[in-house]
Amino acid sequence: MRKSLATVGVLALMVSTVAACSSNEGGKDEGTKDFEVKPAVISKDAKDSEGPASEVKGAQTGGEATYLAPTTFDHLDPRQTYYVNTLEIGRLFSRQLTSYRVMGEETKVVGDLATGPGKDLGDCKAWEYELKDGLKYEDGSPIKADDIAYAISSTFDSRLQDGPSSYFRGWLKGAEKYKGPFKDKGSRAPGIKVDGDNKITFELSSPHCDLPYMAAMSVTSPLPEKKEAKNPADYDFKPFSSGPYKFEGKWSENKGVTLVKNENWDPKTDPIRHQYVDTFKVNFGDNHKATTDALRADKGADATSMTDTVDINQVPEIVKDKELMKRVENVPGIFVYWMGINNMKIKDPDVRKALAYAVDKEAIVKATGGSSQATPASTTLSPTVAGYEDQMDMYKGPKGDKKKAKELLKGKDVKSLTYAYRASPANKKIASSLQDQLKEVGIELKIKELSETEAPSILSDPQENKYDLYMKNWGADWPTGYSVLQPIYDGRTITDDPGNVNNIWFDEKEVNDQIDKVMNMTDPEEQNKAYMDLDKKILEEYMPMVPLYYSKTFAMHGSKVGGLYSTNTTGTTSFTDVFVKS
Repeated sequence: MRKSLATVGVLALMVSTVAACSSNEGGKDEGTKDFEVKPAVISKDAKDSEGPASEVKGAQTGGEATYLAPTTFDHLDPRQTYYVNTLEIGRLFSRQLTSYRVMGEETKVVGDLATGPGKDLGDCKAWEYELKDGLKYEDGSPIKADDIAYAISSTFDSRLQDGPSSYFRGWLKGAEKYKGPFKDKGSRAPGIKVDGDNKITFELSSPHCDLPYMAAMSVTSPLPEKKEAKNPADYDFKPFSSGPYKFEGKWSENKGVTLVKNENWDPKTDPIRHQYVDTFKVNFGDNHKATTDALRADKGADATSMTDTVDINQVPEIVKDKELMKRVENVPGIFVYWMGINNMKIKDPDVRKALAYAVDKEAIVKATGGSSQATPASTTLSPTVAGYEDQMDMYKGPKGDKKKAKELLKGKDVKSLTYAYRASPANKKIASSLQDQLKEVGIELKIKELSETEAPSILSDPQENKYDLYMKNWGADWPTGYSVLQPIYDGRTITDDPGNVNNIWFDEKEVNDQIDKVMNMTDPEEQNKAYMDLDKKILEEYMPMVPLYYSKTFAMHGSKVGGLYSTNTTGTTSFTDVFVKS
């Protein structure tokens, strides 16, 4: 899962290029509007992968742009970046095998380092990539296929598994026992074959027609083995650049990040990125009110700055100001928030269904701050995922059906339940709203607030998670159903240790088998429909959790910042076209 920036008192950065507000939504905040859903698709035209990137209308060169980050970064090593903002920062200094190119109202998977999105060698079980000519690192040395093979292989080491590398570890044929090139010097992961300097092939243990999407993840960023840090963790602080910008010294929490132009990046090889600004900086700070005040004032350096953490208390004023809203990104994103149900404790599907009927999703949206922050959710899949279909009728509409909930609870011994949430102003309001709603159907909800640091570990640990209900969320790693339904609902992934992704402890053989069946489909359109059908089946028959709302962004920038656009793949604003207006 791509991680959102759910920080105290702020709005998480969650954006899509073109996504849809739910047709079931109640009244909208002034200044907000609807968008049409168009998930990213795999390009079928080789020209889409050719550089240079299309010029941005009105773009100017020179100047310095600054991203005001809410907290320091967990990682900037592309092998380990997983938060949505670090993924987009990473695209300034690192390139991947494939990437997402926004072309008008379409977003396509195209070749980035590769000449195309990938060549299927047969039934989606083997994929071949050929690198473009003229690719170079910041020191002028050539980018080679083995550098990608090394980067992926290194993530089999336990010290480098914080990022989106689990897919390769699970998909590559024969790689189950491989431990990485640190223990087996000079080795590469089984299932990866390098042919010369420009060709790399992945042999998989089962079909994965969505590998071109996965190849766009940061784990395919190249790294020559000779550039590896003695302690791999140290590579975080000055990655070796393959993109349009490079690091000016090492970054730190105190001094932030400074990226300057990489003179050896060739725009003719890159269909995605530009190099308009001279310098791109990242400053860290958690005073969200001060940041928002400064951007609203729009003076000096703040006019060339941007943030995705707007003070939630100022949002009502901002949405009423038409001039300020011209400097705000406010569209739906990739994250789905839900009320997790501990299926080890609440084993009766009728009780779980009753909880779903009891929830008023419009009230939940109001608790988040209104329609500028969220829209009612009816599915596990986000509207940005291919095959998505609204299922609000399943709940008798977004306001639910208290009468139906009471009928299902009749004769059940469910008088009191516990609910836990990760500390934030919005989550606190949601908890209070749920408490009121469940009281209407005869359930007392006892609420427990968990700190930002303790919540992830406690709620993912079957030994520590003693709660009946809890707030969770998920963002698709790429816009197909596999990267959502498999990690959330596949019961075979559950362990007795902390860190469970399936932290609702849902395990049904019928569902596990169906996940395998759909995963092995080789027709993308049929597969997308099958994933949506499976999502609907799981919720209708089992209701292992209750979808609450689809996320929206509220990101602001200064008046002299241009070229920002939203992406429905990382769920955040992209910096690849950023420029500074004179």
